[in-house]
Amino acid sequence: MRIDKIIRILGETKLLTPIGQASFAAIEKIKEAERIQKAFALACRILSEATGDYDRGMDVRATILGAVDTEQVCRVCGCTRDNACPGGCYWVEEDLCSACATNINPPLDNSKGG
Repeated sequence: MRIDKIIRILGETKLLTPIGQASFAAIEKIKEAERIQKAFALACRILSEATGDYDRGMDVRATILGAVDTEQVCRVCGCTRDNACPGGCYWVEEDLCSACATNINPPLDNSKGG
């Protein structure tokens, strides 16, 4: 059964049981993963077209996936040890650089008082 059909069915249900709610949340995660997969495929295609070699789209995809498997890559911006953020960054988590961590959780401004 297609995911969009399942969501329509669940959306028409007035009261979801806890199991139904968990199923709905799982379906939403699958939909988001599918969306990200499509964005990744589109990015690979754009990169391939930018180089004038559309046939290499799968090569670009394999290269990127290979890098994710072998390098430390920031989950937010995609920086690596050899390709850091402008101004530099360092690892605060296995897959999060300091520049992105600061943007996600900006430091508190205590100067305003209260």
